[in-house]
Parts: sequence; C-alpha cells; structure tokens
Amino acid sequence: MRAQCVGKPCHRLRRITLGGNGEPFLDGRLFAGLETIRALNPGVFVEVFSNAALLRDEGKIRRALAGIDLFRFSINAFSAGTYE
Repeated sequence: MRAQCVGKPCHRLRRITLGGNGEPFLDGRLFAGLETIRALNPGVFVEVFSNAALLRDEGKIRRALAGIDLFRFSINAFSAGTYE
C-alpha cells in the first residue's frame, strides 16, 4: 500500500493478499487491520494464506472467515516428521 493511502480511502486497492512471509494469524492486529482495510476500501478482495493451526476456537474461526473472501490453506504435511 502506498503512503498516500494510509488513513484514507485508496481507490486503486482492489485486492490484498496476506501470507507468504509467515503466518498472518500470529499478528494480534490482523482482525483490526482487516476491518480498517475494508472500511477504507469498500469492495476490496481479501485473500489469506495460512496453515490455520492458530484457528482453534469457533469464535476466532468465525471472525476470520467473516472478513476474508478467499482462504487458502497450506497443508505441507500431516505431521512434523513428514514435513521435516
């Protein structure tokens, strides 16, 4: 996002992807950030890449899915031994 978009609508922002450089759900500000992005950019498409390991309670799962248009699950292995 360009600096001129911070704190005001950025009409050129059509899509945002979170993930690829770490687990997005490790950031405690994720949900507030998504709410801000949506408020400033109505209609923006939000995509998240996650292994979903941190989504363990139903409330957090519902909150995550409510603010995300496309949720891509990363399933690299069924166990730590298989992955390593």
